[in-house]
Amino acid sequence: MCVLEPSAGVCLLPAYSKYRSHFHHIVLIDQHIRRGGFPSSKSIARELELSDRTIRRNIEFMRDALGAPIEYDPSRKGYCYTQPAWTLPGIQLTEGELLGLVLVQLAVSAYKGTPLESYLKSIVDKLVARLPEEISVDPRGLAESFRITLGPVAPINPEHWEMLARAIREKRSVRMTYYAVGRDKTADRDVDPYLLRCYRGDWYLVAHDHASGYVPIFSLARIRALKLLDEHFVVRDDFHPDEYLGGIFQTVETSERHKVRIQFFDIAARLIAERIWHPTQKLTHRKDGSVVLEMTVADLDEVAWWVLSWGSRARVLAPEALLSAVLGEAAAILESRDHG
Repeated sequence: MCVLEPSAGVCLLPAYSKYRSHFHHIVLIDQHIRRGGFPSSKSIARELELSDRTIRRNIEFMRDALGAPIEYDPSRKGYCYTQPAWTLPGIQLTEGELLGLVLVQLAVSAYKGTPLESYLKSIVDKLVARLPEEISVDPRGLAESFRITLGPVAPINPEHWEMLARAIREKRSVRMTYYAVGRDKTADRDVDPYLLRCYRGDWYLVAHDHASGYVPIFSLARIRALKLLDEHFVVRDDFHPDEYLGGIFQTVETSERHKVRIQFFDIAARLIAERIWHPTQKLTHRKDGSVVLEMTVADLDEVAWWVLSWGSRARVLAPEALLSAVLGEAAAILESRDHG
């Protein structure tokens, strides 16, 4: 269902209303206060069929975010503008810009429960509050036509994210109790946080480890406790974020670099050719329809697990260590099946 605007030949989508409902409430509150009569939040709530709490929250938003000169007159028991000439700000958006705003709103819902949710939502709310009351949009659907879906993600402690972001800004070391899933052990570590990385919805910390001297990657989901230290640090001269991340295949960084060559067949070849799997990748298309993927990576184990996910449609050409890892894991799978 849509309301047709004959002059524009496009529709006002009901789906869009949820993105501008906040703005509508503010416009109506503005109209009630501007008429005079010192309306109270309860009287406005009755007329708009909203809760008193919603009206108060919107009035607070108008004051704080929009700079509205609204004051409550105790003697009149209602609100008024101390500067009657003040008007609500507005933004003119193109259809493409409006689509971008809708996609940002969808991204907020995709990050629900993460530390970024409140930040993104605040930005979107401020933008939406400044939109004009009537916006013509294409009838193809906007919000109904797009979805942003994250894969399975590991929950993190929002306070840890906040503390690490602060530590990075202030160049301060942290002490964390960290669970190493590979060794199945938990230990305290003092590290210098360099950067936070989001990979497929999961958050990781790149940090200089005081004990080892290396700069490994830590999963925020495995941080059991975190403390901000008074000690300040200087980022190592040999650390360059783009170079560092350029060697990572997925989430593991080592001081090593391995040039791998993997041949893919049938549907796997076509799927491999569709994507950029690594910044260093090179694809070679062979006459038999297969594709050879070459790339330089830091860790072979995670590449081995990835190769196994393609089953018989993937063949390791190099290096020998990667082939041994894949064959060893395949043999272990068969052995576990036989002993099952």
